Amino acid sequence: MMFDISNYLQQLFLYLFFAQLFIAPLLCSVLFINPSRIPLDWNIKIQKSILLLMILPPLLIAAFANNAIKTKPEVVESGDFSTHASFGGSPKEIKGGIEHKGESNFDGGYARLSLGLSDTIHILSCLIVLAGAVGLVLFIAKLLVTLYSLSQLRKSQRDSTHTGKIRIYHCYNLTQPFSSRLSNAEVFLPAQLQKDSEEYRLILEHELNHLRCHHHQWSLAEKLVQHLFWINPLLWAFCRHGELIRELQCDQLTVAKSNPITYSKLLISSAERVQSQTTGFATQAWLSQKTLKRRLHMLIKPATLKRKLIAIPTLSFIVSLALVIHFNLQSQDEYLEQLALQNIQQSYQKNLSTRPSIDIEQVPTTLTRALLQHEDQGFYDHQGISLKAVARATLSNIGARFRGKSQFVAGGSTITQQLAKSFLNEKRSLKRKFKEAKLARIIEANFSKGDILEMYLNRVYFGNGAWGLASAAATYYSKPYQKLSLSEAAMLITFLEAPKKYNMIDNPQLANARQLRLLNQIEKQY
Repeated sequence: MMFDISNYLQQLFLYLFFAQLFIAPLLCSVLFINPSRIPLDWNIKIQKSILLLMILPPLLIAAFANNAIKTKPEVVESGDFSTHASFGGSPKEIKGGIEHKGESNFDGGYARLSLGLSDTIHILSCLIVLAGAVGLVLFIAKLLVTLYSLSQLRKSQRDSTHTGKIRIYHCYNLTQPFSSRLSNAEVFLPAQLQKDSEEYRLILEHELNHLRCHHHQWSLAEKLVQHLFWINPLLWAFCRHGELIRELQCDQLTVAKSNPITYSKLLISSAERVQSQTTGFATQAWLSQKTLKRRLHMLIKPATLKRKLIAIPTLSFIVSLALVIHFNLQSQDEYLEQLALQNIQQSYQKNLSTRPSIDIEQVPTTLTRALLQHEDQGFYDHQGISLKAVARATLSNIGARFRGKSQFVAGGSTITQQLAKSFLNEKRSLKRKFKEAKLARIIEANFSKGDILEMYLNRVYFGNGAWGLASAAATYYSKPYQKLSLSEAAMLITFLEAPKKYNMIDNPQLANARQLRLLNQIEKQY
């Protein structure tokens, strides 16, 4: 089976989501504690540890869980529609006819069916992937803009020197000193600073300490996480906290070569002269009005360790661990899933008993190929919901809106979702969409891909009273479905989108055009 990168990314983002859920209480407790009340070394260790907890465990889990994305619960062979082993009960054979549109379904299990925790997290992970993709694009764009801005600053330099491998530029039209390591280790200083002044020496030492402490890599990692999960306000506060901690560390190292009073006066005088200026993305600026007060406080009155404050993050960590264990062990919706699966089987058996059915093993390969090309190209790669199909349909519908079309031009439902929808006797609504996603996941977990195709082809409507492939072949071509040609299969499959509008009896010209389009797509694909 071909590896689906979208499923892998969705699984990775799900792990990242759990990581953030895990550290949320810990992060809150750290952010609400004033850094000036904890020694700087502890602040640095806590900040870096939280960042590593957000990034490394999910990456390691994802690296060792590639096969888990494709792994399905044990299913029976095609043709024997028995339940998953954990469901219990004897296998139930499903053969026969097909449901009529006007007949009622078994609503007992679906009426009580609700989204459980795992389903909610699954839906949230899809939304987080889409939001993260937007954030990643913005992250890359900001990097490119910063690289361009740095190249322009190099061109406007008055002169440059170097200290080891670190290049120092003196630039015109620059009021805010800063350092960068996006391409090379560089320090950018205003051209008006006097090289022999104490201010120049301390500012340069401060920026060199940023480079020596690898603050730029630390900042870049924080910015990446912040942009991937830009919808989380805690991460914005976390990045501001990290910015302050890095400045405090450089202040501490710089003061070691001067004295706190002189350095504090320099900060105050610089704050009066230096204008607010954007220094670029993931760079370390000399001065920020937002952090100045805390920096001065830490210089004048260094913090001492208060064990009571350390106890707060420790307790938060324990609470976080308890929450994750509780969520992982929670299985309150398991019974409703089993009940829904039982009703799916009963409904399928009852309605197929009145109509001719097909055997998936006897369906021509050309028809299956046409079906997947038209309805669900990633059928064998997804687990009921295709993120790529949803994104593609969203973009198509947005484009149609801009072109003045009021109706939706594309749908993102997979074959499994369409099958799930056929068991729901409800009007279109957001609630039904959630139930549809839930049932799709239940079906994927308990039936093989062949079983799903067979159920779909037995229940789908082809127009003119033809429910199911067997009825459609007899209605339109007066032949058994086993003898359908590729051309005939392509014709029938195009009816599925709107059976009353696109069938060959009511609209032959449009049906022929859609048939040719599908045949061309199949030819290019295979």
